[in-house]
Amino acid sequence: MMDAVEILSIGEGEALSLFPGPKSSIKKRFRELAQAWHPDVNRHPKALEVFAHISRLHDIATGRAKTSATAPRPAAAKTWKLMDTGEIAVRAKAVHKGPLGDVIVTSGTVAYETVTGFEDVADAEEAAVGSFRYASDAMKKAMEHFLPRFKRRIDAVGMRVNVFHRPADTVLLTDLARHMGGRVPPKHVAWIVSSLENMACYLNYLGVCHGAISAENVLVSPAMHSIILVGGWGYATPFGKRPKALPERTLSLVPRLAVAGETADPKVDLALIRATAMELLGTSGGGGLTLMKDVPDALRMWLSLPPGENAVEDYQSWERCLVESFGPRKFVKLEVNPADVYAAK
Repeated sequence: MMDAVEILSIGEGEALSLFPGPKSSIKKRFRELAQAWHPDVNRHPKALEVFAHISRLHDIATGRAKTSATAPRPAAAKTWKLMDTGEIAVRAKAVHKGPLGDVIVTSGTVAYETVTGFEDVADAEEAAVGSFRYASDAMKKAMEHFLPRFKRRIDAVGMRVNVFHRPADTVLLTDLARHMGGRVPPKHVAWIVSSLENMACYLNYLGVCHGAISAENVLVSPAMHSIILVGGWGYATPFGKRPKALPERTLSLVPRLAVAGETADPKVDLALIRATAMELLGTSGGGGLTLMKDVPDALRMWLSLPPGENAVEDYQSWERCLVESFGPRKFVKLEVNPADVYAAK
């Protein structure tokens, strides 16, 4: 049981670290803490203060759980008015807010809007996904399934829209998390991290920092345990160069990049992978992991410590973490069907 100091040290922004998971788990956790810290039964001098703090964090976590566990916006027609004449309409399976516009999932595509004024980001994204290179045919064969396939560009009124293919067996990572109640179990977060670390090694080969790894930019195949880093390529920056633009999330997680003169390096993406993993587990900080009994100690430690200097070094540390956390590698089936994730509500 946590002591008074530990509970009172949890800020309102970390409410989900004390109450992770879906609403049913939050309710159970609150009942346990409330029974332990109610002033009528607990004679600790700070019992009343702790009980009030627990209640406040519970209210915040419940409100956030409703948002995180709610299904994406209902399927609806999404229409773009073209710059010249006419319009394009698609049937959206899910719509999410991105840093520069909506992220729209359809039956076979993922589209990323970029509002007027940031055309350079949209142009850079299109250019980046058209210029992947490989050291050999073997590397190309191994990596091309994890890289985005550009389908078309739409010049719409007020925005540019880049459209990518979405394989039928994939779902957007943020939609997977919502479908699972706002929290993905550690054993499945593990294979997602493995795929992202593998992608980081490819980025290391390219000498490029992606700069926008997040649940809204990753497609996952529950059946194949694989990912596609589909969105966010407009922020990609060569190592040692100053990023021209970055999402607010990246700047909040790697604040040094807001300082003039700071440049992109491999550790940026490695930090974003850790942040994404913790978000999937239901917390935004390493402190929240200490309250999750199902998170192995080795995994908790790996996520909380700073990343390695480069992706290869980091991947090696991740492989050791995997064995220490879950034992020898084995395929753990995830019973999630993309059709169920995007079923009409």
